[in-house]
Amino acid sequence: MKKYIFTFILILLLLTGCKSSSEEENFPVEIKVLILPKFEVGELSGDFPGEAQYYYEEYCAGGLEYEIPGSEKEQKLYVKDGVALYVTGMGKANAAMSLTALLTDDRFDFTNAYLLSTGCAGSSCDYTVMGDVFIITAAVDYDLGHHVDSSEIADPSGST
Repeated sequence: MKKYIFTFILILLLLTGCKSSSEEENFPVEIKVLILPKFEVGELSGDFPGEAQYYYEEYCAGGLEYEIPGSEKEQKLYVKDGVALYVTGMGKANAAMSLTALLTDDRFDFTNAYLLSTGCAGSSCDYTVMGDVFIITAAVDYDLGHHVDSSEIADPSGST
């Protein structure tokens, strides 16, 4: 009789998906800062850096990594001490799809998170040189066919 009870309990646990305490994760994971670079050239550590490598090495190396359902296979969320790194992919479509998958994942709490979207963008070679850093106050949606000629800007020194 004990054998049947033990078997019944074991089957019940397997059917309900019950995990042992050693397998349980503390979800949802609270994310304090979400860093969103658009690409990485190679590996996240130890080679020629893209947009993500320095963030990974400084803030997320040695932390946990999570596969995100609905995202590309190589996209993972790297988390350490409340700081998360997620490479979205280049372009609006990739960013929209990958962030939708991430932000709807119930394992993570982004309620009070700061978002840092970081990356490279083009600029006019008439006014900039490689390595210049900008704080953006206005953006033009190039994907929709909007282009700005610097001679068309009403106040070149302002943020219009």
